[in-house]
Amino acid sequence: MKKSYYIFILFTLFIFCNKQPTEPLQINEEITPQIISHEHTVGFSGMILKFFTHGFTHSLDDFIFKDVQGIKIIYQTVDQYNEPIEASGMLIIPENFDGNGPLVSLQHSALAEDSKAPSNSDLGVNELTYASIIAAMGAVVAVPDYIGYGHSSNHKHPYQLKENTARTTYDFLLVSEEYLKNNNRRTNGDLFLTGYAQGADASLALHEKIVKENQLKVTHSIAGGGIFNINAFFKELLIKNENIPLMETYVWILEVLNSTYPSLQRPMDFYFNEPYATNLSQITKINEPIKINLIHPNPQKLFKKEFIENFINGKDTALLEAITEQGVIDWKPEAPVTIIQGTSESCLYKSSGVRAYNQIQARGGNITYVPLEEKNHVGAVIPYLLGTFEIIFSQLELYE
Repeated sequence: MKKSYYIFILFTLFIFCNKQPTEPLQINEEITPQIISHEHTVGFSGMILKFFTHGFTHSLDDFIFKDVQGIKIIYQTVDQYNEPIEASGMLIIPENFDGNGPLVSLQHSALAEDSKAPSNSDLGVNELTYASIIAAMGAVVAVPDYIGYGHSSNHKHPYQLKENTARTTYDFLLVSEEYLKNNNRRTNGDLFLTGYAQGADASLALHEKIVKENQLKVTHSIAGGGIFNINAFFKELLIKNENIPLMETYVWILEVLNSTYPSLQRPMDFYFNEPYATNLSQITKINEPIKINLIHPNPQKLFKKEFIENFINGKDTALLEAITEQGVIDWKPEAPVTIIQGTSESCLYKSSGVRAYNQIQARGGNITYVPLEEKNHVGAVIPYLLGTFEIIFSQLELYE
């Protein structure tokens, strides 16, 4: 059912199982991605989408914004436990699309609730809106929900797990192209990948997956505000003796690794001091950042001293191996990659962007680093979006 939204307010963008695992990183290649069902769920007018952009920029005032239609696709893929699962995502298509625009895969940032998943969202502060704006400007946009959200919301979300994220987003790209083909739609052949925060890491993981599979070809990846090298990130994190912003998301990463990898499966008091270990042990399912009142933002108060020392000194080999496998910059991309990062980020994120640039450049990859002066993690979102728009549409001569 088509919905029309006439919302006359300005908004400020902000992005901010009991099942036993088997072999979580051995992806089941025998499971073929396929469309289970598709449904037209939303439609937004170009006028309203253009009005939304006025909330953060007037640089797009000269653009013609098309009406867009949103298709929810449920498809078959695999979960982090190597089991088949049905997942979902949105495919946003401009009305009267003439095939002159690219395909864009937009990977969403960390979600605090399932209602923010692309297939569950309305216009507002979410990736469905950003995707709709990109579509209104002339692209077809695929926005996967990831495992644990949308149609698969009863499943544990594999937060920051590289292999499963790459597989499920790649599978959604394949079924999106299948849908376009079945409906006699085609793009101009260009493929852009983009995302902010978690979406940045997911985009680079997807880029590497596409290169390995050699069925699609990436035109450009744009990654904003990501971690990129989780191993180095955690080593920097654990030596800090201060309150760290977003600590609830870093604990989430550790919990997911611990519950997914058979080589870990440790009790919470292996990592955490009390009362935080008990607080975390009482949570039956974690599908969102840990509530900050359950932990402490200072790593020295939150984590056990022995755990910190063993990790920093390289003695905790099981965890080090698991964390290292989640890095998304240990390869050489041939297609251009642009890293966009605020210079006023917390020291951890700030160094992540520079590290990603240095590592990819050292491997001979095609990489550009765009520092956003005096922008923090939230303040960098709008400039990241505007930079993404320009990269995607500059080839169509929509930008001077």
